[in-house]
Amino acid sequence: MEITTGAVREHRYQKLVEQEIHPEEIISRLKDSVDHSRGFLIPEDLDHLAKGGRLTPMAAKLAGMLKIKPILEVSKNTEGKVDVFDKVRTMSKAIKKAVKVISKDANAQDYEFYVLNGENQEGTQIAIDELHDVFGEDIQIHTDPMYAVIAVHTGLGAVGVQFVKKVKGA
Repeated sequence: MEITTGAVREHRYQKLVEQEIHPEEIISRLKDSVDHSRGFLIPEDLDHLAKGGRLTPMAAKLAGMLKIKPILEVSKNTEGKVDVFDKVRTMSKAIKKAVKVISKDANAQDYEFYVLNGENQEGTQIAIDELHDVFGEDIQIHTDPMYAVIAVHTGLGAVGVQFVKKVKGA
């Protein structure tokens, strides 16, 4: 098992330049990777979604009382926009559902896996454990803190799970 952070990953793409691969080919490979990637965000607190206009305040309060967690998707399917994929009761079930969906679209040989931690250690660990249960202990999981641009919309406590197709030659 290997868990890495963003700084380690950036060096791999430099390999493409060092191999003197034409810039158009590098762009093509990166685009292919993005097109075959998919990410899910599970916010803990729905108040930020309400403040951002994605939910009414009443819906956010009601969903909070019922422990409903939306699973938000960002992918080519959503044209890069954040869209609701599903709604599940409890954070643990939402994370497990996201990993189950990932397991249908990705495999350990061709994809890398990412977990974003929005100050939710328990949720992050659940995501890592689920990925290991589905894909085995030898998969590479990258963990990063939740990026500020995402955390503004999801609030603290969110967890992100993503799979990204490996870039050929990187």
